[in-house]
Amino acid sequence: MPLLLQLTAGPAERVGEERFTRWVRASGPKGRPIDHLLARDFGAFEDALDDLDERGFIIRAR
Repeated sequence: MPLLLQLTAGPAERVGEERFTRWVRASGPKGRPIDHLLARDFGAFEDALDDLDERGFIIRAR
């Protein structure tokens, strides 16, 4: 848990806590970040964090 908090502290600070919480549950180009965590696919979650850092949190209408 401490490692997860450390990994998410920077991105959560940059986009804001509320937006970060929404991002974790939103479907992105490689799936939902929360699903990566639940599947214990920590590499995919880190990749999603990298995408968030590079692209920001982008919301698209369907």
